[in-house]
Formats: sequence, C-alpha cells, structure tokens
Amino acid sequence: MFVLNGYEAHFMSRANQRGGGIALFVRTRYCTTSMNFSFINAECLPIKITLSNTDLILLAIYRPPKNSVTRFLCELDEVLNGQATVDQICVVGDLNINILNSTTVTVSDYLSILSKYGLQSTINFPTREECIQTRLVSSCIDHIAMRAPNYSLRSCVIRQKLADHYFVACRLCGRLPMPSDENTEAINKSNELKIEIFNSKVFDQFIAQFDWMQLTVGSNYSIVYENFCEQLLKFERSSTYVITKKYRKNYSWFTADIMRAISYRDWLWKRSRRSPKNQDLKIEYKIARNRVVALLRSAKKRYFLERFNQAYKNSAKTWALINNLRGKKITPTDLLESFSEKPEIVVDKFNSFFTRFSKNAHAHKRTCTLKQSVPASAYLPMLSKEDLRRIIFSFRPNKQPGIDGVAVSTLRRNFEALAEILLFILNGFLTSASIPEKLKTAIVKPLFKAGKKDDIENYRPISILPILSQILEKFLLQCMTSFLQKFSLLTPRQFGFIANRSTTTLLEEFSDEIYSALDKNLFCCALFLDLAKAFETVNHGILLEKLFRLGFRGPFYDVLHNYLQDRSQVVKGCREVISNRKYITAGVPQGSVLSPLLFNLFMNDFPSGICKANVYQYADDTVLLTRHIRYEGAINALQSAIHEAMLWFEENCLIVNEKKTKLICFRSPLKIQKMDMPIFLHTEHCKSCKCTAVEIVETFRYLGVIFHSGMSWQHHMAFICSKLRSVACLLFNIKSLVPLPVKKMIVHSLAYSTVRYGITVFAFCSERWKTRIDSLLRNILKSVAYGSKVDDNTLFYDLGFSMFHDLFTKTVILRYNWCDDFKVPYVARRPLREKKRFTVPRFSTRYGEACRSVYIPKIFNELPEEFFSASSKKQLKKLLSEL
Repeated sequence: MFVLNGYEAHFMSRANQRGGGIALFVRTRYCTTSMNFSFINAECLPIKITLSNTDLILLAIYRPPKNSVTRFLCELDEVLNGQATVDQICVVGDLNINILNSTTVTVSDYLSILSKYGLQSTINFPTREECIQTRLVSSCIDHIAMRAPNYSLRSCVIRQKLADHYFVACRLCGRLPMPSDENTEAINKSNELKIEIFNSKVFDQFIAQFDWMQLTVGSNYSIVYENFCEQLLKFERSSTYVITKKYRKNYSWFTADIMRAISYRDWLWKRSRRSPKNQDLKIEYKIARNRVVALLRSAKKRYFLERFNQAYKNSAKTWALINNLRGKKITPTDLLESFSEKPEIVVDKFNSFFTRFSKNAHAHKRTCTLKQSVPASAYLPMLSKEDLRRIIFSFRPNKQPGIDGVAVSTLRRNFEALAEILLFILNGFLTSASIPEKLKTAIVKPLFKAGKKDDIENYRPISILPILSQILEKFLLQCMTSFLQKFSLLTPRQFGFIANRSTTTLLEEFSDEIYSALDKNLFCCALFLDLAKAFETVNHGILLEKLFRLGFRGPFYDVLHNYLQDRSQVVKGCREVISNRKYITAGVPQGSVLSPLLFNLFMNDFPSGICKANVYQYADDTVLLTRHIRYEGAINALQSAIHEAMLWFEENCLIVNEKKTKLICFRSPLKIQKMDMPIFLHTEHCKSCKCTAVEIVETFRYLGVIFHSGMSWQHHMAFICSKLRSVACLLFNIKSLVPLPVKKMIVHSLAYSTVRYGITVFAFCSERWKTRIDSLLRNILKSVAYGSKVDDNTLFYDLGFSMFHDLFTKTVILRYNWCDDFKVPYVARRPLREKKRFTVPRFSTRYGEACRSVYIPKIFNELPEEFFSASSKKQLKKLLSEL
C-alpha cells in the first residue's frame, strides 16, 4: 500500500472485484476511529477524526455508475439521519451524480437530502471535462458536502488531474466570531477604545434656543443654506465629547466554568497524545471533551436566546444576529485595504470609473422623438408646512446624511423649531430656480459585488444625497406624478416605478401573451434588449426637451433645468478619505427619488414608435414580442420592430449591448423548428451590414424569473429549490439557538418570499416540482418546530404556513378579490340547478389553462360565499387561514 510521510493511511479495498477502492490519509497528529456504516449501492470508508476540541465524521464514498442512484440516496438519507446530532460531518468522494444538471430528479433529490441534514455542497464547478466527438462535456461528480456550523468554509477545484478527474479541496477556516455590541474600529495601539458621545438633548436645546430667521436677513437663498448647515455643525460639535476606556473583549457567554473545563480537556489531550495506547486516559479525555462541548452548546444557546429577546421588535438587531449565525460579517470592511495604492489614489480611480460614461454626453443636438406636445402646463406650487412634515417623516430616521452633514433625525426631532427656516430655504430654491451645488453633490460609496476585491469593476456605486435635496426631489415628484396621472401621459407599457404596477404585473401580462400564443399553436419570439448604462447616459438636452413638450414649462422647467446642471459626486472610503470632485454631464442623478420618473419620461415615447411588436418595459429592461402562425412571420415582424427600435435608440443617444441581448422563440415542444433565421441589431438603413446576429437561447432570466422556450419552468424551479436548500441548511444548524418567532420570520423572509415571487406565472409547472418544493418546505418547518410540541404531520397548519398549491391560490385571491378583471359574470342560457359565478373561457391546451383569464374565474368559482362579503384585507386573510 502507498505510504505518505506524516499521515496515517486508511484503506477500503474491494473484496470480490479487481482494482479500485478508497484510501484516506489523515495527519498523524489527529486521532482516528473507524466507524461502521452499511452501504449496499456504494463503497464507503467512514472514520471519526478527533481534533483537540471537536470531532469530525468523514464519509469517503464512491458510487459506481451501474448501481442504483435511488437506492443509494435512501441509504445516504438513513446514514445522515443517524448522525443528525453530530456537529461536524463531511461527505466526500466520487458519487457519479452530476450536480450541474440541477433540473434532473436524482440531483434534486440528492441535494435536498444534504440540505435536510444541514450539509452544504461546497463544490459547484466542473470536476471532470472530456471531449466527446467535437463537444466538450463538463460534469461535477466529485463532491465535498460539509456540515460545520461554527466554521467558515472555503473550497476550490484544482484544475490538474492525474487521471480523468480534477482535484477538489475544502478548508475549515476557523470558528465564526460571536457578535459584539462594541465598535472596535477606534481602538488604538494602547488597547484603548475612543468613543464619541453625542448628547442629542443638548443639541436639541441649542436648536430650540436659536433664532433661525435671523439667517434670512440680507442674503440670497444659497448663503442662507450654507449658514444653516454651518450653524447645525457648530451645535453638533458643542454637543459631542470623546471618552476613552480600556478595551476588553466581550466574553459574556464565556464563563469561568467553561475556561476551567477547556484547560482540563487540553491537559488530558496532551497526556493522551503522549500515551496513545492508554485506553483509560483516552476515555477520560473523551468525557472531558464531551463536557466542554455540552457547556459550550448550552452557553451559546442561552447567549443567543438572550440576545434575540433583547432585540425583540428591533428588526435591524435581529437580522444582525441572524447574519452572524449565517457566517456573514456584520461590520463593513475597509475596501481600501484590498488595494496596494495610496487611499487618495484609489478613491480618485473609483470616481473616474463611476463617471466614465458621463464623458460621452452627446452634446450635439438630436431631433426629439416625442412629436406631440401637451397643451396643458404643470403648475409648481410652494411647499407648505404640512407637505414638509409629511415628506420629512416619510424618511427613515437612521438615513445617512449627505455631504452637508444635515441628518434627517435632526429635522424630525426639531421639526417645529426648524420648519420656518426650512420652508424659507426650499421655497427660495423653487422661486429662484437656483439650487446650490452642494445639494447636487452626491457622496458615493463603492459596494463590493463579487469576484476579486482589488478589481474596481467588481464594485457598484451607492449614492447618498443631502436630505434637503431629497425633500425637494420628493416634492417635485409628487407634483409631477399628479400632473402626469391627471392627463394620463405615462405609457401603459412601462411597469417600473409607477403606482399599481410592478414586476409581478409585467410578468403576468408577459406570460399571458406567451401562454395565449402557445395555446393557439403560434410561434412567439421575444427579444430581450440590454441597454448599456441607460441611466448614466441619458442626454440632458433631449430629456429637457421632452419634459417641456410633456407640459413642464415655465418655472417648473427652470427648476428641472437647474436641477440637472452642475451635478457632481465624490467617492468616500471607509477611512473618511474623499476623492476629488467629478462633474456629471449626462444621466439621471444616482440615488435620487426623482431619477426613476425622469428616466421613465425619457423612455415614455419608445412604445409608440414600435408598430410591429408588443413592448414591455421595466425601467431600462425592454422586451419586444411578436406572434405568428409561422416562425418566419414572427422573425420578420421582430426584425422590422428592431429597425424601429434601433432608430429610436440612435436618435436618443442610447446604446444597445449586443452581447447581452438575447432572443427566445417560445413554441410548443411538439413543434420542431430549425432556428436558421438570424436577427440583427441595426436600423433599416444599414448599408454595408457587418452586424453580428443576436444569440438565440433556450432559457433567459427576466426580472428574476427564468423563462424557457417551452414554458416548462424546470430551470426556475431548480433555482427556487437551491434557494430553499440554503434556508434548510441555515435553519438546521441554528434551530437550537433561535426562538420560534425568529425562525418563522426567517422562513417568511428567506423561503416563502422566494416561492411567492412570480408564483402566478410558474404555478402550472409539473407536479413533481411542486412535490419537491413542498418536501423542502417541510424540511425547513421541521427545523422551525424543533424544541416545540408541533406534530410533524400537521406542520404547515400548526405553524401557519402554506404548501405550494395553497400559496398560489391564496396569492391569487388576495390580489384579485376586489378586482373585476378576468371575472365576467356567468349568464346561463337556461335555468340550472348549480350556477357558476364567473365565465371560464375555453382553452385547447395546458398553456391556455395557465392564462389569468382561465385560472382566476376557476379559483373564484370554487370559493365559499362568505369570501365575497369580506370588506377588508384583514378579514380576507382570516378566511384564507381557515380555508
């Protein structure tokens, strides 16, 4: 047998077969114990590895491809169920189950079994690649699944192979830290903690005693605003003092008994290592180690239960504790530490990167595509005290202040004292149509997305504007929205940032049109357009011209014109390092409450310019949809619509990202059609056409829902299952640490929000997917019910949760109970014993059954009579809970 120096070898060879087997090599400093688990459909080498302070059960498994996967999964379920109380367990080996094919039954069942017992699959990349004919085939059949709730995990695939598989590796990176209430950022070298104490009562007294209207004498509005900010800053400095105290780590959960038990355990461990053959010493060490584990579990449970009770009704503190248990850091890291350059250089690079599209402002004049002008003109009133009160108290009190340092909490606490001066300043900006540059300057904080932390492209900007600017914007938004609604100026094809419209509304209309087309045996071609940095490249000249033609003229136009002028931003690092200011000459302001409406008005005339296709818009997410009995007819109509769309984009200085734009041809799986007609993103006048054809795909993720060309939903259901498995792992590992109400909150927020979103679109998926989701939800609720007297057979009812089909039904009833759309009263041709309430249209296939015009009247026809007398949402929810 092969020998590796410094490692203890464990082998399992095949008794009746030639070659093969399993080998494990464990460092000699760890104690190992053989275990006995019976697998008939796989080869398994189980051992227990004893570390100085914990145990790890390792199951090294090889499943031959010829053996039954279903029987192996039953055996794995039984083994993991027997080890459910063990803290650390690892399943590793070649299982010949390709988890990259997440839509298959066996993969879904395998991953669900792992999540049921809190095991996380850490390898999700190809571990075997081979060329079959001219095709590269990738699979992930070498797995490492780990349950280690107190450790953070790091895994990788090493792209080297001795045979036909890559190496896989996983590392336990140390225990996760306990949450702390103390801010350790201000600790100096003397181990002292400097804490700034802000006395809000003293600060508020300064504000109440000061005569604010004296600032208005003999000055323009910008100077009054500057003096206002300066005076508040003086009061804040006078109300703040610094105290210094010695920093001591908070070990409130770490008692003296635990310390003594750990010291005794470690002493026994050293003696046991020196005398490995002394069985009495080994048994004594195990007893001491188990006592430490029990003490730590009990202390940790008491600690978290106490912290959750303290955070009762405080969602921010509750989620901070939950994220700590999930292994997520609760304090932000300094992004500047990821870069080797000076902080000043880094923030300047970030600012240049975030404003790079503003340089392409397209200053040359273009023809406005909005041809018609609205006769009426919008009126810009003055801001009243009640308007000011309503707007200020609509903001979160902990909202971060902008570059001027004025906090919304200050304005909320001292509203009566500051209302008069605020009205003077804000109304002065409106009447003079002159907004100070400071109010148009945003603080930008880079937020890390994913990938390498030293790559600027892996960050996105988060903009923070001054609170007075946001008050002004919210008032303008209310005035503009009221005028637009009064004259019905907003296109019905835009669903983003408009009252009573949402992604769900768009998804339902979009899927209805596809389902209807497939029910009529039509081809339905959808082009998903991706606009390159649409918000950042809006041309100010074109936008202002459109606003003028929509009725925002005179003083309103002057204010909006000044609002878009001389805008700038600075990037702020975590060490209070601020970049040089960069001016923005294009785009709608980031972080502004007014920006979504301005962008919608910029895009408002786009649908009217497209005659050959239906248009669906959610902000800059745009879809062109055509239907035809023949594939060629649908493609030709779509190409004509593209000519119109590309001409509109060219005239409005917007650029389409060709690489991210995709085409799906929705069709019945029974219709075999060769996709041989290319689509090009160009105008009708493209002469020497060297354009690249749009990529045709079978699946596309649109507004968070994965659409398939056959509307089968298997890819989206696999995505939902993966999300639910993560929740199942989390709750299994924290079930003893978290009180029941908090666990129910986690299920509502992380599990049911995922299932509920878009459920009216994909509810008609296959029954096997519904069963799998119900099974995952049941596993999640078992962890929720841990420690209570809830019966496993009545989990959903006792805990107040719904299964998949019931959730769909309740969602439809809540959304359409007081809406008469799709509910046409049934008129019988002759008297009948049983009368239907609403007419259900005829449909030909399962696609027609998924249309709202069919399933909504069906559901409401089956409801008891008392549902139609419900007068409030609360009463309706009560009836649904009893359904």
